[in-house]
Amino acid sequence: MSLNQVSIGARIGALAALLLLVTALVGMLGWMAMRNSSQQLEATHAMALEQQQAIDLARNAQVTFKVQIQEWKNLLLRAHQPGAFDKYREAFVKEGDAAATRLSELEGLYGRLGLESTEVKATRVAIQALQQTYLQALAGFDAADPVAAARAVDQAVRGKDREPTARMDKLVTAVVDLSLT
Repeated sequence: MSLNQVSIGARIGALAALLLLVTALVGMLGWMAMRNSSQQLEATHAMALEQQQAIDLARNAQVTFKVQIQEWKNLLLRAHQPGAFDKYREAFVKEGDAAATRLSELEGLYGRLGLESTEVKATRVAIQALQQTYLQALAGFDAADPVAAARAVDQAVRGKDREPTARMDKLVTAVVDLSLT
C-alpha cells in the first residue's frame, strides 16, 4: 500500500497524531526541566539561608566579644564605685558566655554545611581561655586600693586580647568570603 492510496483524511489524522505526540513529548521534557530547576533553586536558596545564618552568627559573636572586652574595661575603670565591681564582672562573664554560645552554634552550622569547623572551635577556645586568664588576673584585685589594683590587673593581661580578636576578625572574613563563592 502506497501513500497515494491512503485518503487525505487519514493522512491529516496521522499527521495530527504525530504533532500531538511531539507536542506532548516536548511538554513533558519542559516540565521535567522546570521541576529540576525548581529543586536546584530550592537547594540553592536553602544553602544561601544557611550561609546568611553563618554570617549573622559570626558577626554576632564578634560584636558580643567586643562588648565583653568593653565590659572588662568598664570593670577596671569603675571598680571603685560601690557595687560596680560585681556588676561589671558579671556582665563580662555573661558576654563571654554569649560569644562562646554563638561560636558553638556556628560550629554546628559549619558541620551541616559540610565545612571544616577547626578554626571556629579554635576561636571559641581562645576566647574562653582569654576569659579565664582575665578572671584569674582579677582574683588579685584589691578593693582597698582599686586604682592601683586596676593598673596591676590591666598590666597582667595587657595585649592578651589581640590574638583572640584577630582570630574572630579572620573568622568573620572567612565566613563572608565563603558566602561569596
